[in-house]
Amino acid sequence: MMFQKRQQFSKGKPKRKRPVPEITIDYLREQAYHYLARYSSSIERTRTVLRRKTRKAYNEHGGEWNDYEAKISQILDHVLDIGLIDEERFATLQAKAHHNQGFSKVKIKTKLYQSQFGRNAIEKALEGIAGESAEAEIQRACAYVRRRRLGPFREGPRDWKLKKRDYNALIRSGFSFGITGRVMSCKTIEDFELLELETSGFEDEPASFL
Repeated sequence: MMFQKRQQFSKGKPKRKRPVPEITIDYLREQAYHYLARYSSSIERTRTVLRRKTRKAYNEHGGEWNDYEAKISQILDHVLDIGLIDEERFATLQAKAHHNQGFSKVKIKTKLYQSQFGRNAIEKALEGIAGESAEAEIQRACAYVRRRRLGPFREGPRDWKLKKRDYNALIRSGFSFGITGRVMSCKTIEDFELLELETSGFEDEPASFL
């Protein structure tokens, strides 16, 4: 009996459902400002966030969805005009961060598309990272291997299963079979560091003592 009373007491009063606000230009502007103050974002990702807010009001109050879309587009034009969204700059920053993590150009491009950047912003971002040479791609693969501690950086003996797992990890990250094979052919850390040096662009510069 005592347990039943405690259980009834713990239920308390039912929570009141918060009313869904009408979607006005002022409301959408406030939501956009709040979101962009916390996150750097692309145009389409911001549109997705505003649509999510708008969908609740649409389900509650009805109306024409095209009217809601028009308001969202108006707010996006506004935040672009005042500089709250700079897609090219943000996409370039993301691309450089992924590049420093050792991701391949294919993987970087995929991640930028997943972040809903526009095609022009992605192309500009990819121009801002290392060149198209095979040496640059090997450097990215080496950085990825170091970060994930694959290949010669694994502790203990490596059997064929671990070698296959490491090989597949590079392939899944967007590196070609040729690049993967060259990097994974390094059996020791010394071999790996030599490959890094050979593709860094410094080994061909003659020393001058004059």
